[in-house]
Amino acid sequence: MKKICWILALSLLLTGCGKKEAPAASSPAASSPAQTVEEQEPLALESLTVEFLRGKADASLLMRAVKELPEQFKAALEENGVAVDEVSVTMSGSSAATAQAVEEGGADLAFLPVEELVRADAYPHVLALAGEYRTDLYAADTEYGRNLSKRPEPTWTELDHARWGVVAGEDAIELWLADHYEGNGLSDLTTVTEYGTWEELQAAAEAGEIDVFPAAEELADFTLLSEGEPFYKMAVVVSEEKADGRLTDALLSALEDLQKGEFAALFGPEPYAAGTDEDLDAQRRRASITG
Repeated sequence: MKKICWILALSLLLTGCGKKEAPAASSPAASSPAQTVEEQEPLALESLTVEFLRGKADASLLMRAVKELPEQFKAALEENGVAVDEVSVTMSGSSAATAQAVEEGGADLAFLPVEELVRADAYPHVLALAGEYRTDLYAADTEYGRNLSKRPEPTWTELDHARWGVVAGEDAIELWLADHYEGNGLSDLTTVTEYGTWEELQAAAEAGEIDVFPAAEELADFTLLSEGEPFYKMAVVVSEEKADGRLTDALLSALEDLQKGEFAALFGPEPYAAGTDEDLDAQRRRASITG
């Protein structure tokens, strides 16, 4: 009897060891997470007021723009996914007044020179920027310029001993000097020669008449000492109510065609790219230094 019980127990044990549990059914959601992304709905606006500066544009061109540009603007936006019931175009004689109007919602969209925008008291949202440039610092091929280029970070005394050359009216280097040397500027340097044109400045550098100079273009024949921060020529600003990424995307695409039309002068010649308020920090700091 004991032998039979022992055989039965062994049989049951072997049966249990050989049995495998069926794998749990895998969930599609667990094995491959859903990657569905909801598509944004097209942006629809009841109205859009676009303001430009009159500047030196021909009066007849401005009159035609006020009448004809709204439909062109509307059509260009609709082709790129933004529907606007009514577009109106206005002209302004003051960048400060236009910036204020956009900030307060009196205008929805405006095209402004950055140099004037950063000096305005109002700070509307930056939507796009055009005409990026920067001013770099170069050393001429003089004995002092070569020695200065070997310094990882020249002291103020070393820079002050250099013969500087600048183009009259160009003050972008002021920001670099102020940032690196405790607020000092060109007026604090001992020897600074102003030239009427960039060609005159470059000729002076090639002749060895100056040791250090700023330039707004890449120069392979001179040694780069330091790169400046990017600045911009034109900005598109938008009211808080109309600030929307869908409008930015549509406008950038629409501008490619609008800048080729008869009212191209109002937009400026350089292509626009998406921008933010922070992109203008450097120019705002320079404006606070140079006045």
